[in-house]
Amino acid sequence: MSSSHCSLVELDSLADKLEREGFLLRRGTPFFAPNGFAARTSGENGRSVFVYFVDDHWMARSTRHGGPHWIRPCNDVKELRIAAVEALGSTSTRPSAAWCAADAWASARYTLHKSGRSHFAMVDVDVGSSPDFLAVRVDCAEPGFSGQGHIEDVGAGYEDWKDGARAGANFAADVLGLRVGLVRITRIQGLTSDTSPAAVAAATVLAMFRALAVDVSAVLRATLDDAVAAGDLAAFLGARPGPG
Repeated sequence: MSSSHCSLVELDSLADKLEREGFLLRRGTPFFAPNGFAARTSGENGRSVFVYFVDDHWMARSTRHGGPHWIRPCNDVKELRIAAVEALGSTSTRPSAAWCAADAWASARYTLHKSGRSHFAMVDVDVGSSPDFLAVRVDCAEPGFSGQGHIEDVGAGYEDWKDGARAGANFAADVLGLRVGLVRITRIQGLTSDTSPAAVAAATVLAMFRALAVDVSAVLRATLDDAVAAGDLAAFLGARPGPG
């Protein structure tokens, strides 16, 4: 008997077990792989989890309408059942720290006018899956400076702005409890007159929270504004306030 056939048998067995435990099942409809099923809790606002086998490993996926997808790779069907029940019983968008984001993208604009000075930056981020570690990468390939007064798209150079983006991404990941995943900063925009590494860091934080559908608290926003007004990139490397 092939390993793929064994996997399908185990998936069917898991589906039967979850159904006996009172969860609603939808079988026979491929969602994220040719095999697998969807399980959900009852009620108008029930939680759903998608369970399947792909590329020789088990996978659970949880999402809400309009929000990011969270995935949890599993080593065997026993761990897969634990992941499914965890997702179905969670009230959070992200069931736990064991789940990583799958292909979430967002763009954010940060502005602040304080003490007679303007601060500005725009950042695009892509948060993807990586099962074992957290990595932050700057992948900007825009033309850079094009003329006085024009918004600058970061390409070659701009190392201080890129350092700000990395600091902001790590800061946001720490606040969000994101321990695994690949964060790619795909675009950084600013003005030499108004953009500092701290402003880029703040824009990156906002973009990551938006990508993962988490609201920025008033406390966190005040922390960002204080750091940017002071031009203090080191503030993004210190103690983090909670996300809520």
